[in-house]
Amino acid sequence: MDSYAPEFSRYWLPTREAEERAQADRREDEARRQREALEELAERVTAARTVV
Repeated sequence: MDSYAPEFSRYWLPTREAEERAQADRREDEARRQREALEELAERVTAARTVV
């Protein structure tokens, strides 16, 4: 069942590429959320330093 059949590749390659794109999109979203969280944390640290 693990053999490669080129005549069927057109059926599973687009699905695989779509899954890879979806994973890349999720990673980009997670990275964006992390950057936003770090920026917010930096603002809070700066604000806390001005109070002290």
